[in-house]
Amino acid sequence: MTTSGRVLFDTCTLENFAVVARLDLLEVCYSGRCGWTTAVEWEIRRGAAQRPHLRLLQGVTWLGDPIDSDDNDTLQQIDRVRRALGGAPTRPFEHLGEAQMLHHVQHVEVSASIATDDRAAYDMALRRGLQVIDTPEILRTCYERQLLSCPEAFELLTKMAQAGRGVAVPDNHWHICPPDP
Repeated sequence: MTTSGRVLFDTCTLENFAVVARLDLLEVCYSGRCGWTTAVEWEIRRGAAQRPHLRLLQGVTWLGDPIDSDDNDTLQQIDRVRRALGGAPTRPFEHLGEAQMLHHVQHVEVSASIATDDRAAYDMALRRGLQVIDTPEILRTCYERQLLSCPEAFELLTKMAQAGRGVAVPDNHWHICPPDP
């Protein structure tokens, strides 16, 4: 999928690229169009102690200032989305990053896309008619823009999976770097 507006990144997708030390691909591929939410930034800061590769995201400027939602009505709407994604009432931060992104793109920045590898969030975005991409699609775009060679894009996806990232790895590298028609 080609994205033209801003791309808001979820923690899981950012972490996929951090674990293989290739955040530069996101910065270059979506130059000047990257974004994140306050919940995603918080998840990354909190997780950096246990997962050192997340420290690569500390202080980055290419993601811009995190998008915040602070009025009461919006917070209630975000919480409904969070719960629909499986967030427990007793765990208020569970799925908060995904919920903030979904709400923002649906109600505020409708031309933006969501980048997530959280299957529930991905599926919800599709059901709501939102533009959504995941790591394999991002790597395919990087290949198409000649930021990666073939099979380098597929090998990065495989490395992410080997690092325990739970990305969807197709059975053939042609799904990531298809031959020219």
